[in-house]
Amino acid sequence: HDTLGLFYSAKDNVRMSLFQAPRKTSLRPGVIAVDKSHKLLSLKTCDAVLEYFGEVFPHLRPIRVFISREEADRFAKSRPGTLSLPRYVWPLHYGDRLVLLGDSAHSVPPNMGLGVNAALDDCRALKEALDKAGDDLAMALPLYSELQGKEAQSLALLEYRHSLTPASAMFRQLTPLQRLDWHVEKRLRSMLRKLLPWLFSTEFETIPLRTAYGGSLTKVLREADALANTARAAKLALVATIVLAGVREAIRRGLVEVVWST
Repeated sequence: HDTLGLFYSAKDNVRMSLFQAPRKTSLRPGVIAVDKSHKLLSLKTCDAVLEYFGEVFPHLRPIRVFISREEADRFAKSRPGTLSLPRYVWPLHYGDRLVLLGDSAHSVPPNMGLGVNAALDDCRALKEALDKAGDDLAMALPLYSELQGKEAQSLALLEYRHSLTPASAMFRQLTPLQRLDWHVEKRLRSMLRKLLPWLFSTEFETIPLRTAYGGSLTKVLREADALANTARAAKLALVATIVLAGVREAIRRGLVEVVWST
């Protein structure tokens, strides 16, 4: 099936990522992310699994096009794995004999497909450092750390932000006011991207494509930070406007008396 992307069910806080298969006859790989106490993990039969996914993702019906009975039965009998928080280390070398690349340098969950891209970019950066240092490891490895250290940090920060969704356990630990703030800021970021796409084009879902074609995660993070800061400024302006409008209305109705003194 040609459907590809990230699906989220607000009804049950379930997030499912479907990835493209190499051939139409191949099995479709995917990742399902839920909290460890989610009722999905208590389903024990093939029919219960198929019925559940058909209900929470009605746009994927018929669900058996996406999930066979064999896969549903295997899912019901399997033990779920856990995803750790994004991590990175610094420096990426120790002396002139040990260098860290790939998952040993930065570990992220698989739901964005960034692990392989980042590992390949580490290899590119190490080769570039070796070329610049004339294959002198004592010079090349510190240079590699300098080149890729910020990339590893940016990868972890971007993945952490991407993981903070209403389906995540981290989100449910926020206070109601923090959740409201998250939703307002997300809506404002979406509006800014639509109004000013030439300034704010960063979407977390495009990061794998950008890195695959030589993009810098540090640059992506800078763009994301600029978008977030602008959204926060817009949010503060919106709150100030609402408060000012409320004060003016209260003065008009005589609920508040303004006394000027010199």
